[in-house]
Amino acid sequence: MSAEPNRVAAGCGVLAASFCVLGVAFSLDIEAAYRPETIDRWYYAAQQHSGAASWSAWCFTLAMAFMVPWVAGLARAIGPYAWPGAALTMMAAIINAGGSLLPFVAVTHLPHGEDALGQTLLAIALTADALFNLLWGVSMVLLSLAMARATHVPMWLSGWGLVGGVMTMGVVGQAWTPVAADFLLLAGPVWLGWLFTTCAVLVRLPTRKARPESEPAGRKQDFPYVARQSVSAK
Repeated sequence: MSAEPNRVAAGCGVLAASFCVLGVAFSLDIEAAYRPETIDRWYYAAQQHSGAASWSAWCFTLAMAFMVPWVAGLARAIGPYAWPGAALTMMAAIINAGGSLLPFVAVTHLPHGEDALGQTLLAIALTADALFNLLWGVSMVLLSLAMARATHVPMWLSGWGLVGGVMTMGVVGQAWTPVAADFLLLAGPVWLGWLFTTCAVLVRLPTRKARPESEPAGRKQDFPYVARQSVSAK
């Protein structure tokens, strides 16, 4: 039976991926969302669909929040080599969690007529998302290399993560070019599928048993010493 922490981490990973999918679904009605060349159109469309823009923003933020316990549990199950990648994932999630809420602020709390400020907030959100893709792609590579060292993790999962990580790093260009924004349509499903699959593998990983309580080190070292004394006395 798998460890309870593994199940909790896997559940958080499923929620993270699910909220990402919901965030994308809510943003489908918002024209030019997360595209660098048409931020003005994005802002206008977000105002026209303020409810969808708000729900999308909160879904993306919740997804980032659930990625933190997921990657912590994954690193615990894989081993110490996974912690650099896990730490980078947490950093990327924290950055993008704040950036993902900016469209909600732009359509909900800005006074009427502050179009320039609203577009600036959306530009910051786009830049934060681009930075997230860069850091998340690097962390996927690091996590996959750690998986390759763990004999209890399938090697194909490591290869999938390496490919997905390299693809995701390329999306950093969405901050200034629409080509990278289009590439997200390919890289996004790859890393989402990898995240879902790691959750399925995580619940099957062996339980790490706690070390049994042992006697103090000093007492353990005394036994050979006492034995040598008794032999020399004879």
